[in-house]
Amino acid sequence: MTHSPTAVWREIPEEAADAHIAALYADIRRCLGTSHVPTLYRVVAAYCYLDDFWWILKPLLQSPEADRFGAQARGIGSDLARRVGGTPVVLRETLHAKVMETLESFNRGNPRNFLFSTGGRRLLGFEAASARAWQLAPEAEGPSGAGLDPLWDDIRQAHGSAAIPGFYRALGAWPDALRSLWAAAKPLLATVELDEARALLSSACRRIVDAYPAQEARRATTSADLASMLEWFMWANPTAILEIEYLRVHVVSAP
Repeated sequence: MTHSPTAVWREIPEEAADAHIAALYADIRRCLGTSHVPTLYRVVAAYCYLDDFWWILKPLLQSPEADRFGAQARGIGSDLARRVGGTPVVLRETLHAKVMETLESFNRGNPRNFLFSTGGRRLLGFEAASARAWQLAPEAEGPSGAGLDPLWDDIRQAHGSAAIPGFYRALGAWPDALRSLWAAAKPLLATVELDEARALLSSACRRIVDAYPAQEARRATTSADLASMLEWFMWANPTAILEIEYLRVHVVSAP
């Protein structure tokens, strides 16, 4: 994923949404079964495409195919974790429960997020993507502190991206646990097995989206940038699914 120049993407945070966008966000949370609106939707909202994309793609995200894809995606991640192996991350019982719920909360929605980013890119038809590398605005990356800046830089570099995956930002609530989790997950990113699993997952997602009735969204001056951002999410979404399932297999509770 080599693009240039780097640009900061816009988003509409949940707390800054007007009544109309807030209603869409509430519907998205209900559909995904999550307590938060993922970055993908907040970015699409800022580029004025959320209305179009959501009402076109919502039936797909609520379909039995989406349910089956969610189970398949997480199964591919679990199989990857067992094939690659790794060192268990042992956490005390209370912390273990919080970390596992955080990981679960992200992967409840991630397979549908992947369908949404892939479906959204398809809705833009043959719109050429702008050649940019995208990163979150500093305020969207969450608070620094606890000596985590070098860790955040390492996470960005290992992912080849200027953005920190959302689940790592959430895990930053427990800095010591985050350091252990990242130490366990980092070697996975350099494996051929991860590349193979991501390709398998991407193919499965594309088959579902391509079978969905074809439509195209309207064009706007921002659509080339949005196409570029969606292509980034089409890489980031499956990577996050696989990383999270890898960690779920390797995080254990202290006896």
